[in-house]
Amino acid sequence: MSNFRHRFEMAFLQLLLTGMTVVVTSPVDSLQHCCDNGRNWAKDKDHCNSIQPLQSNTVDGICSNMQERCCMEKISEDQCQAGKVAANNSTSCVSISYPGCPKGPFERCCECCKLGKKSRELGLPCSSLQGLGSDCDSIFVSCCLANTAFGVQNQWDEWTFIGNDTELCTKGGLGCSHICKRINDHLCSCKPGFSLLADGVTCEDIDECKTDGSTLCPGSQKCLNTAGSYYCQPICVLGYIADRVRGCVDQDECLTHKHTCSPEEYCVNTIGSFRCKQENFVCAKGLQLAEENKCVDIDECKTGAHVCGIGKQCRNTHGSYHCLTDRLCPLGFHISDTGSCDDVDECVQHSGRLCAHLCKNTYGSYSCSCTQGFKLAANKHYCEDINECIQFGDRAICLYECVNTLGSYRCRCPPGYDRALDGRLCNDIDECAMQSHNCSTSQICLNVGGGFRCLSLSCPMNYKAIPSRGGQISASLLRCVKLGCDAADIQCNIDSVKDVSHTTLALASQPTLNAPLEVMYVRVPRVSVPHLPSPEIVFRIVDGNDRAIFDIISTREPNFLAGKLRIRQQIQGPYATRLKVALDFYRAGNLTHRNIIYIHVFVSPYAF
Repeated sequence: MSNFRHRFEMAFLQLLLTGMTVVVTSPVDSLQHCCDNGRNWAKDKDHCNSIQPLQSNTVDGICSNMQERCCMEKISEDQCQAGKVAANNSTSCVSISYPGCPKGPFERCCECCKLGKKSRELGLPCSSLQGLGSDCDSIFVSCCLANTAFGVQNQWDEWTFIGNDTELCTKGGLGCSHICKRINDHLCSCKPGFSLLADGVTCEDIDECKTDGSTLCPGSQKCLNTAGSYYCQPICVLGYIADRVRGCVDQDECLTHKHTCSPEEYCVNTIGSFRCKQENFVCAKGLQLAEENKCVDIDECKTGAHVCGIGKQCRNTHGSYHCLTDRLCPLGFHISDTGSCDDVDECVQHSGRLCAHLCKNTYGSYSCSCTQGFKLAANKHYCEDINECIQFGDRAICLYECVNTLGSYRCRCPPGYDRALDGRLCNDIDECAMQSHNCSTSQICLNVGGGFRCLSLSCPMNYKAIPSRGGQISASLLRCVKLGCDAADIQCNIDSVKDVSHTTLALASQPTLNAPLEVMYVRVPRVSVPHLPSPEIVFRIVDGNDRAIFDIISTREPNFLAGKLRIRQQIQGPYATRLKVALDFYRAGNLTHRNIIYIHVFVSPYAF
């Protein structure tokens, strides 16, 4: 490779000295094109013989050299991958294609991978070894870590970390219906409005209307269950239908075919009712045809068409008239043809003029009422808006904030949240998943309640990042293992810290916490080693807990030593801290080594 670089530099210098003008889009792009062509040749041919040179092969054959070099690298990578597959399948590391030849990539990668697998079987650490060489060392570590619980080694001195319980649920294959978050003895939890079934993973909708429907909605509304919630539907009078946003609205009987008009008539919708009309018809006696084919009353008393005699008073009625004697009826009644006082239906007689919303006839009078979302004013005729936010309280009908509207209300969510389908709850917007954040490519985006945070995580000096399952550094968990120390570096040699890890924890505010709440779970496999006493681990918070909000307690399980991180007191966001948690490993009372976990904690301002 050094000879290739020297030839390139000499050729480029020669072009500069001769004063030639060379138009090149980009030397790197041109050489990359040559390299890509060589790798494609290897992919198609499985050899690097007689590679077809490119037309852009300039600068003293540099492109040809690049084609050949990249072709050979591709052949080597493929043979190495085949060697690792052979090691994982427990087949021979002797190449069938090249028997008797010196060891090539197939044999070297196969043997390095088998060393890693054997190390895991013997219970030895899966850490880097000096002297293997960088390529073999990387294969050794990856094969040693492969196919173990959660991607780490099952030894007592290698620990498994469950960040915010998502790692355990996803990598453990539990398949929670809703949320991976340990609450008491359950690893799965449900969204509001759902309950966890006996299997510990399935969430079932809670029918609030069955369990508490009589108290959830006012008497003028009925409770309707929805997935994860409920809503209150107004109970409307005849001629009106319920609308979830506007309350009781007029029902168009003509559009919904709920009218009683005959085939000879056509339907005309009115507020709260309908009318049946005919295009050509004759009005009944006492009525006359007016505009829009309406039959209106003839006032016989005014026109003089009545036959009341002397001493009698003419009183007009709809379609007729009465001749009154000296007897008078009280207000709300009229004299019938028989001379009795009959009730007057004021709602019909003065339709739309007595009440702002609804009119109901009573014996000798009438009464007014209002549609859903309104109440009767002091004058008993007009209707005033009901402020549901004050009447029921903000948090009783909305998760965050209630906004009153004319005849109804709506719920508002804080910035960073979307209103749920039921109109009451708020769903957090995941800016990281939606790619709406402004974190750089070198940073990790962490979604928190109502926003996001950009984190820059890296390993300290003398430590190396360990890939997770799949070969990539995990975005939610960075684990660094200690490399070998220089003999002269005294501080490095006496430092007992073996692992340094970073993880994140996003929490909601806990304004009414009455008992410690578990928020994170750290556990270490307990594996006995022959002729050695059982290991013990001490969990400690050594930094970042100035307000004593958190603690960590040790607990024992059949096959694990575990630590539970808890919130001990009420906490109101926004609040952020970085907890430094030490895991001290003891055997026979002696400290063998220590692991450090940095937990980046972010508490949102809201309790949801």
